[in-house]
Amino acid sequence: LLTTDFVDTGEQVARDVVEELEAKNGAPAGRLLHVTGNQGASPVVDMQTGLDNVFGEYPDIEFAASCDGLYSREPGRQCTEDLLQAFPAGEIDGIVFDNDDMMIGGIQAIKAAGREELLGNLWGKDGTIDGLQALLDGDATFTVQTPPFFGANTVETFEAFNAGETIEPTVQYAPKDTFDNDTDEQIARVQERIEELQEMGVGCC
Repeated sequence: LLTTDFVDTGEQVARDVVEELEAKNGAPAGRLLHVTGNQGASPVVDMQTGLDNVFGEYPDIEFAASCDGLYSREPGRQCTEDLLQAFPAGEIDGIVFDNDDMMIGGIQAIKAAGREELLGNLWGKDGTIDGLQALLDGDATFTVQTPPFFGANTVETFEAFNAGETIEPTVQYAPKDTFDNDTDEQIARVQERIEELQEMGVGCC
């Protein structure tokens, strides 16, 4: 089975959250909002497991509330708008989004509400062109690829199987990159990745 390790994705997001909150608050502590994908979907459950795995070591980091943004931009915007109304400025340190489309909708809601204190404290997933651009703009801080490119690995595995080789492990995960904007080198890599995606004629990942 070739797939994406969404537990690992959640862990990578959470580790960056820890670093950013420590830089912001002087300690790994803070309150977050969480805009999830379709609740109950396997990637959502796995990503939450990854987040919990890391945050379990940091009891002063907590999710204050969450809502289902349906993996889409407009529901993500509406979801963020509702959460912002429930949590005024100063009560929340950042927002985790289960994908970049919802994060882009969330950025629209944040700017419309005048909640610029949250910009730069937003975490996404997928590494879309729009999500990467949000990193360059300083609106977001981190995103993780969800690479759909299984072709090469599939062919290699199929050829090995046909040759009678033992396929180990039986579940294999697509490699993925993370993108950040803390350093000049990271910013340059984000810009490079946008150009790569544009050359391929795809919007992600």
